[in-house]
Amino acid sequence: MEVKIKRNQVDLVQAELKKLEDLLVQRQHLFCSSRTPRSHRRLVETQILEEASAFELLIPDMKTGLEKIFREDRGCGSCISYLRTGDKRQNGEMMWDFLKEWKSQLDTQKH
Repeated sequence: MEVKIKRNQVDLVQAELKKLEDLLVQRQHLFCSSRTPRSHRRLVETQILEEASAFELLIPDMKTGLEKIFREDRGCGSCISYLRTGDKRQNGEMMWDFLKEWKSQLDTQKH
């Protein structure tokens, strides 16, 4: 079942995906931090899954992708680079691929 996004809904959907992206960046940062308890990361993962439920009709496989990210994305940027720049977006590999795919799927659903 293909769902189309109306032009006036595009900005809202993109803002929600950006919010999900920010949570994924936070989650990956917690994953890469050796000082953060696993329980903190699990709380963020739960929040991510809750936020993702808004995309169920638009991106049916998103939950599966998120669970794969939680299990398999081990990408962590350099600690030294993070200390210099504070850029948390250097972490993660798989999540960036999935986000690019999801953005593309949303773009094709506009009408």
